[in-house]
Amino acid sequence: MRLGKVDEAAKHFREAIKPEPEYVNAHFQLAKILKKKELDQEATFHYQEAISINPEFKDKK
Repeated sequence: MRLGKVDEAAKHFREAIKPEPEYVNAHFQLAKILKKKELDQEATFHYQEAISINPEFKDKK
């Protein structure tokens, strides 16, 4: 995936979380993108958010 597309996807996931902070899949997908971009601290935050909302996401990391 090209960097522009990745950045655009991250933007959309961030926008999806704003009105719906419990949107677990948006947190999880954003975390995956951030991890690929080596933004580990922010990725960890979103992984933890996903897991706190739905513990089943713990095994998907």
